[in-house]
Amino acid sequence: MDRETFLEQVKQQYMERITAIYVQAEHTGSVDFGQLTTALQKLKKSAAAEGIKAADFDEMVYSAIPEMEGKFDLPPVKKAA
Repeated sequence: MDRETFLEQVKQQYMERITAIYVQAEHTGSVDFGQLTTALQKLKKSAAAEGIKAADFDEMVYSAIPEMEGKFDLPPVKKAA
C-alpha cells in the first residue's frame, strides 16, 4: 500500500471519529460547543501526529459536519516544548 492510499484510509477513520464526537456533543437539539471543541482539539493533535495537516483536519471537520462551519473555530495544535 502506498502512502497516499494509507493517508486516505486514515482520513476516513478520522472522519468517522469526527462524526461520533459531534453526536456525543449534541444534546436534545443543541450542541455543547465546549465539549465539541475540546474533543476535536484532542483528535486534531492525534491527527497531526499521524501526518494530517491542521488545515486538512479542519476541512475534514467541516466536511463531516457542515452545519457547524462558521459556528466555532478550532484552535491550532500547540507543539510540545
